[in-house]
Amino acid sequence: MICTRDRADALAALLRGLPDQALSKATAWEIIVVDNGSKDHTERVLREAARTSPIPLRALSQPEAGLSAARNRGWRAAEGRLIAFLDDDSTPEPGWLQALLDSFAAPEVTAVAGRLLPQVTGGRADEIDPNWLAIYTFDHGDAPREIRELTGANMSFRRSFLVEAGGLDERLGRIGDCLLAGDDNDLCHAVQRTPGAKHILYQPGALAHHRLQPSTLTDALLLKRSYCGGISNAVLDRKTSAAEQLTRAARRALAMLFWGGRTLAARINSSQRQQLQLAARREEFSGYVKERTGGVTRACRGCPMRPLRAGRIASLEGALPHPEPR
Repeated sequence: MICTRDRADALAALLRGLPDQALSKATAWEIIVVDNGSKDHTERVLREAARTSPIPLRALSQPEAGLSAARNRGWRAAEGRLIAFLDDDSTPEPGWLQALLDSFAAPEVTAVAGRLLPQVTGGRADEIDPNWLAIYTFDHGDAPREIRELTGANMSFRRSFLVEAGGLDERLGRIGDCLLAGDDNDLCHAVQRTPGAKHILYQPGALAHHRLQPSTLTDALLLKRSYCGGISNAVLDRKTSAAEQLTRAARRALAMLFWGGRTLAARINSSQRQQLQLAARREEFSGYVKERTGGVTRACRGCPMRPLRAGRIASLEGALPHPEPR
């Protein structure tokens, strides 16, 4: 299934190639697209795709803004036992879906993450800072292996698990221009909390490419994404047990010391790319610390998306332990 918002041209390219999956004729599957309030010509693209697609294609509407809400709308409407998620600006290889299906042959596998590699369009690869390429890369090598976290751009789950978990937490995930995230990794944590031998498997054969345009990947956006990522990590940490929170806090403190030392060394001699990487790390830690010490309302002070998102995250544990800043 695919969630989309105002990316009609990218969506059209994906839907033209998606039916070309190398599957046996006995394999029944469907394509579900959830339009999360698009204002462009997405509706026209979906009508044409539904008319011409050799694979059953259903277009659903989710007017309430939010990626996790759109994902929930899609998988709950699906008829299959397995649910695979793709971003609307991605391109899967022909063997993508079969590799996912094969990975679920073992009953202990609850979720499968495919390999994700960046694909530059509308420019040259050397125009993109390597920090951006790293964000849009999910690559654990050439062999399947068990992992603890996955990428929302290329992930799949057993439908039975999504039902049991209640779906994705709609207080997390992207909402419009708000860059807070974490709905996908929140599901990973739910897998790990499920009794029994449940696994998240990395499957390199389930390869998809994430299309990138250099003109949209600015340094300012990278720093904002890093800061919001730190806030998201803090919120996810607060959903764990007290013991797990201490363990995670200790790991993050060690990482902060490491990157703090790198920052001091970088002042003496480092490249522009290294400086940007260190700045992104500082923003991530800043967002994390501000959320942990003052809540999301403090961490997101000044952001126009704060009223909507602060209320949603405040309800994760009933209420934030910090008052609304005046």
